[in-house]
Amino acid sequence: MKTVLLIKLAFLPAIVFGILTALGYRLAALDLAAVISTILVAWNVSRGLSRPLETMLLLTLFGSAAITHLGYDLTDQAVALQLLGQGIGGLYAAARGRHWTTDYSSAEYPSAVENPAFHTVNAILSYVWIVLFFALAAASWAHIGGWWTTAVVLAGIVLSIWGPKAMIRLVVGRMIADRQPSGWPRPSFEGKEPGEYDIAVVGGGLGGLVSAALLADAGLKVIVAEQHVIPGGFCQHWVRKVRHAGAMRAFRFDGGLHDFSGVRDGGTITELLARLGIRLDWVRVGHSSWRDGASVKVPQDWREYVRSLGEEFPGSAEGIAALFDTIRKVGEEMRSLGKGNCGVPMPPETASAALAFQRDNPTAMAWMNKPFRDMLEAFVPDEAARRALSSLTGYLTDKAGELTVGNMAPIFGYYFYGGFYPKGGSGTVSEALADAIRQRGGEVLLRAPVRSILVEAGRAAGIELEDGRRIKARAVISNADLKATCLKLLPEGALPDDFRRRMLEAEPAASAFMVHLGLDMQPDVSVMGRVVGEDGLAVGVISATVADPTGAPEGYGTLTLLTLVPQSEAATWFAGSDDDDPDFEALRASNSYIDRKAAVGDRMIAAASRLVPGLADHIVLREDASPVTFARYDRASGGAIYGLARGDRLTGSQTPLPGLYVAGSGNMGPGAEAAFISGARTADAIVPGILREARAG
Repeated sequence: MKTVLLIKLAFLPAIVFGILTALGYRLAALDLAAVISTILVAWNVSRGLSRPLETMLLLTLFGSAAITHLGYDLTDQAVALQLLGQGIGGLYAAARGRHWTTDYSSAEYPSAVENPAFHTVNAILSYVWIVLFFALAAASWAHIGGWWTTAVVLAGIVLSIWGPKAMIRLVVGRMIADRQPSGWPRPSFEGKEPGEYDIAVVGGGLGGLVSAALLADAGLKVIVAEQHVIPGGFCQHWVRKVRHAGAMRAFRFDGGLHDFSGVRDGGTITELLARLGIRLDWVRVGHSSWRDGASVKVPQDWREYVRSLGEEFPGSAEGIAALFDTIRKVGEEMRSLGKGNCGVPMPPETASAALAFQRDNPTAMAWMNKPFRDMLEAFVPDEAARRALSSLTGYLTDKAGELTVGNMAPIFGYYFYGGFYPKGGSGTVSEALADAIRQRGGEVLLRAPVRSILVEAGRAAGIELEDGRRIKARAVISNADLKATCLKLLPEGALPDDFRRRMLEAEPAASAFMVHLGLDMQPDVSVMGRVVGEDGLAVGVISATVADPTGAPEGYGTLTLLTLVPQSEAATWFAGSDDDDPDFEALRASNSYIDRKAAVGDRMIAAASRLVPGLADHIVLREDASPVTFARYDRASGGAIYGLARGDRLTGSQTPLPGLYVAGSGNMGPGAEAAFISGARTADAIVPGILREARAG
């Protein structure tokens, strides 16, 4: 209703002109309409508003009045000129990328301004009215009136009042359907052949394990094939031993995950593990950041952190507090989609549900699709403060400029709710999920690399292992690298040509270099920290033994150093090898690789020595991992640790091949909580409502 009133106010000059003209006061009507139009435009300017439609109406009215007073009577053509001006104003607004109806509807629906559906509906309405303006202008100029003009105006009014809701539902419904663009029906699990499985999972990373565990819990016959000797993908740990001080010393290292979000009441990981009857012991992780050549510990109470940041950056203190309040609200509203779904945010399934979410969550709608840098610029004037608030972007990407507020809201959850580390190492999470699958009658095969995904009658029909074993299944979930899944595991012709081309051109996300150190002391550092070397190299410094001392002998500790490697640089580690099938043994044996690996590791140790003075003197065990290492162990394209680049990931769980789903970084991107969400959503895509069933006992 507010929108209609604002539009009526905008057209008040034209309405006044029409009424007075009908009463016979043609010149007075033109003068008064011009005066009212001037007042309205001046009022808009005073509020910082620029509305081309009203501006063009002013120009036509003022021009018509001025020319008429100079002796050339335009009162007869004034209506046509007004309508022509409004049509031109509408076109000008569209050319600027802001459709004229948006100027009025945004006042009533400010939270929807960033919604694509909002813009689509306003674009349709704007162009409809632009056509009507020009049509009515022509009719007025030709003195065609009566029922035709009345019908046109009434049609426009009816469309404006009832059309938006119908169009919004149509557009939102289309957006919901686009989340699963393939649109093929779910597989049937009735009438299986002897030995046939319901679900075969390629890869035992977190996404695949979560999907498999939930589906096994629902009574489906599930099998997981993992090429490594332990499950988990990047969520695994291993032990290395070394003789030191006359005895064997054992150190535990994590494959990549040291800091888990979603571990809290109502959190995704907590809720899903409880759903599967899994209980783990967690320790809250401490963080530190690196600013101005010093390590700064992050308080565990976010309010205290906001206060300390305000003291450090007094010119941005109010903005920092406002930013934290806003992004916290965005995160809460986004997480509301997880209520009743084991804490897993599930996109609305109907247009009504989507519209209700938009209505009830204005802060999320206003911000979540905007670039995070826009939020920083809007709230925080100090560039150094913005850098401090961006310290966790490396959890997601090496390209911080691509992140949205919606991407960063869960990451800020580390400040609001804390990150956690599982006692016993990150692999305890994966092992617990694998055990949950086995306890429900499923199978988890280790040392079982998949050679290909079977395709029969145009559907995924199982998997073939490298040892020749063929496993028939009604559906396949790939938790493997998405690019490798599409280009290496599927037979040529299984995917549409355009999608295959998309995968050929898809860019792997960032890789990394890691250094695992066993130390004869426990450094005084946070579990998760950061340092910048004197040569400018940014290094994450992680000490899991601060959270769980059982990862090293008494009096000893571990340190893991990590730096992200852009894909352009990661590719150079594979130089001289076949991109599709690297010769890992040849690469690892070459002197150039060995020397380069040692040099990068030395640089990282030198950087970490700024946090831990004399670090090199305390190293009793060292293992380095390059992009080649990640490609070898995880079969990741380009050694990527974050899957594919953001724009190349899938929307939803379905691939274009019927019966083939994905779970993991192929659609949700990096991180343990993201993998849990992806795996759960895939399970729900196969068995709708699976997340709403009663929890395991």
